[in-house]
Amino acid sequence: MNGLETRLFCRLDGLSAAAREQQRLFTVADLGLLETDSIPVFQEAAQTAAQFLEASICWLGILDRDTLWLKSAQGLSSHLGLMNPLAKKRRMVREDSFDTHVVDSQQVLALEDAALHPAFAQSVLVQQFGIRAYLGAPLMASSGQCLGTLAVLETEPRAFTRGMCSLWS
Repeated sequence: MNGLETRLFCRLDGLSAAAREQQRLFTVADLGLLETDSIPVFQEAAQTAAQFLEASICWLGILDRDTLWLKSAQGLSSHLGLMNPLAKKRRMVREDSFDTHVVDSQQVLALEDAALHPAFAQSVLVQQFGIRAYLGAPLMASSGQCLGTLAVLETEPRAFTRGMCSLWS
């Protein structure tokens, strides 16, 4: 992956995972991010990221306890098929998303080919939707809580350079 090391990361900040998650969920609720279907600035962020990185699919997702809510998305229908479940529902089960790893670690996650990665090869994104490449960046609140992700996805393997990942973080 052009010198990038792909690894999963666990935060060690003195808080239990449950306490950290409670704080994060409180921040999501306090900011009212799940109260509307779409937030214009999120639409603009996803469009800009997709154009800048020449990505087929891009989304900005907010993670609650059980669900990744796609608050903005580009390319879901055009690259995954008209009215596919992601395009139609604009959400997915938290455990099925790569985004949960970004939120938990608060780190950029770059997968050149998710189908070859042992932690992701059997995922719904790979198996059902054909996602191969993923680059996700954490969306951080000023309080330090990770609320979700801005992610680009491809249905073909794609190398993400160190420069792309640096800009993304």
